[in-house]
Amino acid sequence: MTLRLLVADDSVTIQKMVRLAFGAEDAEVEAVSSGEAALEALRRFRPDIVLADALMPGIGGYELCERIREEPEFSRLPVILLSGTFEPFDPQEAERVGADGHLCKPFDTSELIDRVHSLAGAAAPSSGAAQSDTSLAEA
Repeated sequence: MTLRLLVADDSVTIQKMVRLAFGAEDAEVEAVSSGEAALEALRRFRPDIVLADALMPGIGGYELCERIREEPEFSRLPVILLSGTFEPFDPQEAERVGADGHLCKPFDTSELIDRVHSLAGAAAPSSGAAQSDTSLAEA
């Protein structure tokens, strides 16, 4: 079964790195540059896991994760927050919004692949996101 990965990061370089990392995998990567675009992509793309930059203009990764958790159809969708080496990362906020993990950019691609497969595989049996047509509430 093809892994569906949504990447929300305002860095085109990070988007490309994720695409390249999963290029040899049975995976489909949808990359967007904002949290707003990620919320729209959730409805259309139905990912198995989300990678979200913690600090983006507009809706950042923390808020994106929180909004995903508020929606019953997506509440169990794994979310990994990404942060730059020199950007502040708030582990308490990540825990509060229900993030499933954190990776520091630039990340090791093998670690990224392992984490994604581990989380997406663990969530697969209980995930109903691919079968549901319910859309996220507009904020």
